[in-house]
Amino acid sequence: MAFAYLRRRRAPLPWFAPVLLPFVAASAWAQAPPAVTAEMKRLLDANAWQLEYQLSFKASSSGSGQSLTGPVTNQSQLSSDATETLVIDQRSQGASLTMQKVMKGMSNPADAANMQKVMMDIVMQSDNIASWMVGVDLPDLGDEPTAQQLQAAALARAKTSIGTQTVEYSAETRGDRLVSETGAPYKQIVRTTTRGSGGVRQGSQQITLEVNGATKRLLMMVPSTLPTVLDAALTEEVVTVTESPPGSRPTEERKTSKPALERFPGLIKVTGAALAFGDDGLMIDDPVVVQGGKVMGQHTMAASYSSNATPIAGTLVVKYTLTPR
Repeated sequence: MAFAYLRRRRAPLPWFAPVLLPFVAASAWAQAPPAVTAEMKRLLDANAWQLEYQLSFKASSSGSGQSLTGPVTNQSQLSSDATETLVIDQRSQGASLTMQKVMKGMSNPADAANMQKVMMDIVMQSDNIASWMVGVDLPDLGDEPTAQQLQAAALARAKTSIGTQTVEYSAETRGDRLVSETGAPYKQIVRTTTRGSGGVRQGSQQITLEVNGATKRLLMMVPSTLPTVLDAALTEEVVTVTESPPGSRPTEERKTSKPALERFPGLIKVTGAALAFGDDGLMIDDPVVVQGGKVMGQHTMAASYSSNATPIAGTLVVKYTLTPR
């Protein structure tokens, strides 16, 4: 296993700044950017933000199908909650997330036609836009750390929790008219219960925050699934009740296991297009409303997870609280 050692540094200036300059020179209608309020100025000047992030996903399904031994009915329920608290502390000037949204919209002819105006707005407001990213918080191991030191630091980080995740999952498969390989009829019910909790690790989450003081809005790139700490596991029990033949005295078999927590619910795919960004990311675009010195928001969206390669529809609720530091 290889480990990378990264020194903490300030975020670079936006890569797109040279691209925007020609639009400033070519625009005759450019005007001075609007002044920002003292409150927005304070937020723009923040060195870092504390993010309290919550994800709550619930899904259920029912249906029927054909197994190798006969017709079956299926039903399942999943509830997963995750929270984390971390610091977003690599600050840079510029509209990094806005440009990502602009470039993504280039495939839409209507958005592409407005690109020059959008870029002009960004340039004219550049002094009033700031971005923050999550920094790498590794201990100082000196100029030439050993492989053992790097490995120990990486393992310690993988086991450090910045939040919690809980899972409640239940599923039942029922077959009332099944036939064995020898042609004997039988009835069978398989019930699976998975539950437990574990820590959330910071990992390599690419969380980015952008605040526009002129428009009083924020953009924030966040994940739809949080990584769990190393070795976090759940408790799973599978109970199989069989009547052979149907109506006879049932027999029961129980099996327990410890599946990895990161398998549940696995990758959540946001199906609501408003916030979906990439395979497992969300792009939140909200007005900046300060309450008690904090900026808060909440969104509810359609999402799904996969069970045996079949997408199960559900609802994802995202809540965040940002505190300038």
